[in-house]
Amino acid sequence: MDRLQGLRDLLANLQLLEMSVNISKSATVPATWAASLYPTPDQYTAYLERNEIPWLPMSPDEFSGFFIDRRKALALRILRLFGVDAAPDNENVSLPASVPEKIDDELAVTGDA
Repeated sequence: MDRLQGLRDLLANLQLLEMSVNISKSATVPATWAASLYPTPDQYTAYLERNEIPWLPMSPDEFSGFFIDRRKALALRILRLFGVDAAPDNENVSLPASVPEKIDDELAVTGDA
């Protein structure tokens, strides 16, 4: 559980939300929260795409996988903004050395390991 709490406040899990929305989100499983706010499939998909969220976890057991996938999606978005040819489906794109490849590396960088 300490490991998940260490990941909670890192970039791949952060969103800039208004305080009241953020509080309600914190008390709910992410996938359930988003589905209640965006009830149609089109709205839900648009929310995920707009926020570079590949998918949302339904349980704490899925959080590590979500974190890794979202971090990669955000890194690829940043690379594309800088003009690097990094299509989201291109699995051959290597992330810069400053982007940790594993969660344990990420926690080591932040000192939360």
